[in-house]
Amino acid sequence: MKKFLMMTLFAAGCAGDYIYQPAEHATAQILGRSAAHYDIPAQTPQGDVRIASFGIAKVQRQEALDQKQRMVHLRMIVANNGPDRWTVDAREVRVDFPGVGQQPPTIVRVSEAQGTVVDVPPGGQKQLDLFYPLPAGMEKASKLPQFDAVWAVHLPQQTVTERTPFDRLQVYPTYAYGYGPGWGGWYGWGGPWHDPWYIGAPGWWY
Repeated sequence: MKKFLMMTLFAAGCAGDYIYQPAEHATAQILGRSAAHYDIPAQTPQGDVRIASFGIAKVQRQEALDQKQRMVHLRMIVANNGPDRWTVDAREVRVDFPGVGQQPPTIVRVSEAQGTVVDVPPGGQKQLDLFYPLPAGMEKASKLPQFDAVWAVHLPQQTVTERTPFDRLQVYPTYAYGYGPGWGGWYGWGGPWHDPWYIGAPGWWY
């Protein structure tokens, strides 16, 4: 997996921009963003998964400050309320780009930093932030009308696999008071960028 020394993320948007929302199971939220919700396992729930897209981010490497790469950002939250340990292999959480195929993440950020195989203990919850480079010809949201997230959660006796489709929606900006030039901040966009992960603060070490 390609490692970045430090990441700084930028909102890749302007007026009349786009967001991506789940096309099904969209009954939950993550930081105000529509998220797909799945009981795990479906027949006898012992926990759940929520998955959302925070759109397209520009990721900047510390060693190449003049270069930014556009990536799809997914956030996956796995809650285990059962008696047994679950695992999620981040390499199995893939984005299926139309006409291109499934791609694994090149950057993985996990709560309580772990490797790519994440343990979710009984009564525990883990959050994964995953980033996928955009294929050639799809470097902008205007060129990516939809994509699917394909993922799996491993239980002791079974593996739960799902496919979550995301559709592109057009949105328009709303601005928050007290931000912008002269206020030491930035104008808030009424979309995924209210997420505090996107302020480029220390902590994006990987």
